[in-house]
Amino acid sequence: MVKKKLKIFYLTPFAPRVCGIASFTQNLMMASEGMHEIESSKVVALDRGLKITYSADVMYHFSDNNINNYVKAAAFINASDVEAVSLQHEYGLYGGEMGEYIIDLIKRLKKPLVTTFHMVSPANEATEKQKKVTYQVGQASNWLVALSKSGAQNLNTVYGISEKKIEVIPHGVPDLEPSYNNDKERKMFGLNGRMVLTSVNIMRESRGVDIVLQAMPKLVSKFPNLVYLVVGRDEEVEIPTQYRQKLEKMVRDLGLEKHVIFINKYVQLEELNNILKATDFFITSYRPPEESSSGSLAYAVAAGKVCISTPYNYAKEILADGRGVIVPWLDAKAIETVITRLLKNRELMKYMGEKAYKYGRNMIWSNVAKQYVKLFIKAANEKYYK
Repeated sequence: MVKKKLKIFYLTPFAPRVCGIASFTQNLMMASEGMHEIESSKVVALDRGLKITYSADVMYHFSDNNINNYVKAAAFINASDVEAVSLQHEYGLYGGEMGEYIIDLIKRLKKPLVTTFHMVSPANEATEKQKKVTYQVGQASNWLVALSKSGAQNLNTVYGISEKKIEVIPHGVPDLEPSYNNDKERKMFGLNGRMVLTSVNIMRESRGVDIVLQAMPKLVSKFPNLVYLVVGRDEEVEIPTQYRQKLEKMVRDLGLEKHVIFINKYVQLEELNNILKATDFFITSYRPPEESSSGSLAYAVAAGKVCISTPYNYAKEILADGRGVIVPWLDAKAIETVITRLLKNRELMKYMGEKAYKYGRNMIWSNVAKQYVKLFIKAANEKYYK
């Protein structure tokens, strides 16, 4: 039996790297600080070979594109006195095809492993390589965390992982008060008197911002005070990507300069909360076959916002039962129709926002952290590791 107070290593990208999973990990660590079961939470970080100045939370870091680095990282973790390792998993985070290099690390671990899957593709989208890598990660882990029920089901039925070692823990969210009167926050961003549609993402084509832009001309012809706030910087680069340039050209070509505002940066939590408070509609218009979770959508639900999304599994689950609206893939007309209908029915907007806020109370970080800590204790107290 291990001692009650645990030392945990998180294997993950980490701040200041621009990455949603880095933010997820940082928030989970902060939420578990001070819990009597935890002695310390530290990080083994993937740095992509970049020269990054980390905080004291990072004990070790390595470049993800060299397979030998994974072997060395495993040796470092094994030589430490941590009782459990929390792996944050998404295929694109690790080197090799479908992130297969991570297998060389976790197969060598002599510590209990709890793996969080941030992306779980369904059967019709999973490649054979994805299935193989996911199965191997699952077999090498003591416990797996899915962020949704559909993700847990897919891990079992598509990837052949025993349901006995899978737990569903929702994506964490900040503990926000509902913000139905948002004039103060609108003034912060110069949006006085505007109706605000918002998306928050790392800027890449799979996020489908251009599809929303296609819907904007007809919307602003009917609702001239509507503005689309596009928040997020380009991934890992300091100059605009071709997709960013495409979006800016679309705004000019469609005459939307007064109706689209780009906030070209990765916003910190306090600013993100203020943006959400200023928001009336939140949208994730992802392209298929997107199957990752969405921290920004979870945050918007927790803030009681009216949420619209394309039908990736995470969105369908979190917005079910009238907590939001699902629109078809790649369908600008459907986005226009839904927003028009809602703007003409403010009571429906209020009802939807209240349902979302109530659901989001289950996802606040303090509750999520408690579930993770229980799982870390289970893993550390097991008689055998794998």
